[in-house]
Amino acid sequence: MIQESLLEQTWQVWPVCPRHDLGVHGSEREREVVWWCAGDGGHMLAPVGELARVLGRRRPN
Repeated sequence: MIQESLLEQTWQVWPVCPRHDLGVHGSEREREVVWWCAGDGGHMLAPVGELARVLGRRRPN
C-alpha cells in the first residue's frame, strides 16, 4: 500500500501488465502484498517492491 500511495502522491504512471496492457493495483493475496492485474481472471504481476525486476527495469540509485 505504501508503494501505491507514493505513486498517487507523486503523480507517477501506474504500472501496466505487459501481457494484458492493463493498469495493475496493489492487493493482498495469500498474505503477500502484490501488484495485481485483472486480465484473464486476475494474476499477480509482481510482489510490491519487485516490480522493476519483473519488468526488466533497473531501480534508480
